[in-house]
Amino acid sequence: MIFEHQGKLFELRAKNIIASVTLPLKNKKLDGNTSSTLTTTEGSKAKTLSVACQLPFEQGEHLTDLIKLAEAVEEDGRRRVYRIQHDEAKVADIREVIFDGNLSYRKTEGLLAWSVNFSLLQYNSVAEAKEARQKELKAKQTTQADTTQGTSIAQSTGNESSDETAIKKQYNQFEQFLKKVDQLLAPDSTDETDPARSA
Repeated sequence: MIFEHQGKLFELRAKNIIASVTLPLKNKKLDGNTSSTLTTTEGSKAKTLSVACQLPFEQGEHLTDLIKLAEAVEEDGRRRVYRIQHDEAKVADIREVIFDGNLSYRKTEGLLAWSVNFSLLQYNSVAEAKEARQKELKAKQTTQADTTQGTSIAQSTGNESSDETAIKKQYNQFEQFLKKVDQLLAPDSTDETDPARSA
């Protein structure tokens, strides 16, 4: 089993390596609490690679290196991601992993070896990649909808301004027309040509 990070390799030089893969498959019942077996899938989660192995007592430093590998984190606090090469991982299409859960070891006196157990969680699985793409697409659609809505509001606001200007113009023209009519029907009493004044 080989781990790789930024070009640095760590080969687990252990004996009797036994690796097993777990693939969580979650289903949801369609008929609530009835005895029906009809289900719908809730997707596939990341796979787990469980490893059990033995390291001779004289390889204590190698065990220390494995522990440091498991404890390593990046600057932002995330668990370090490793590319992995191993038959079981290859069969399950597991390419990148992080240490997850417990790493345990104990002395096995009869074998003069350390019994070591640890778990690796698949990183950036197909399900995760699909979910990330869906989130990215949804965010893009939301942004486009917001942009379209903003454009519509701006156009609507511009139309309202034009309409208000047209109404005011029509109102002013009508007001001037009424004023002229009023002047024709009731001339100014101070007008010298008013027939009533000359009488």
